[in-house]
Amino acid sequence: MEIAFLTHPLSRIEPMFDEVKRARELLKEAVAALDPEVLDAGWAKELVAEFAGIERVAAAGKALAARRVASSGAWRKEGDRSPAHWMARTTKTPVGAAAGVLETAARVKELPRTEEALRSGRLNEIQAKEVASAASADPAAEGELLEAAETETVFGLRERCARVRAAALSDEVARYENVRNRRRLRHWSDPVRRLSPRRAPHPRRGRGGAGRARSPPG
Repeated sequence: MEIAFLTHPLSRIEPMFDEVKRARELLKEAVAALDPEVLDAGWAKELVAEFAGIERVAAAGKALAARRVASSGAWRKEGDRSPAHWMARTTKTPVGAAAGVLETAARVKELPRTEEALRSGRLNEIQAKEVASAASADPAAEGELLEAAETETVFGLRERCARVRAAALSDEVARYENVRNRRRLRHWSDPVRRLSPRRAPHPRRGRGGAGRARSPPG
């Protein structure tokens, strides 16, 4: 595995790789020894929560590392068409899903609170995608969305994020219309512009529109 493109000191990167690999091996050993048929139901419930937490943290690490691969251009070395195609091949997932993970990873770079929640395992991939998308449209809503992710279902969070995106779009449209109206007002308040002569009508069309030129009598 190439690590030359990483910016952290090599003395810190190599132990981290060893720790991640060891954690994977320990997890494999634990799952191999798991006998669900004799497992106490209460312990089974706790194990589901623990495995889900591991899954979230692993997904965060995958997304953040993939962000670096995408920005560094290292994905080109194996002939892939795009960072998403590289990630899809590497993780054995659809290109669309890989692109979504990369997009989320890029967005959380500008959303420190969301990135921290992702790193700590408080957000899964779906929650991170929704929160990052909505908070990118309206950064002021980031805190509210992170709180909602703690208590609401995925469906409820999606609905809330959709409302945030829709409101942000409406605000953007309103700002655009406001700029247009101010420009129009400046135009009509300027007597030089307001009294400037209009363009002469096209000689073949006259003032009535797109009529054809008449043939000379004869």
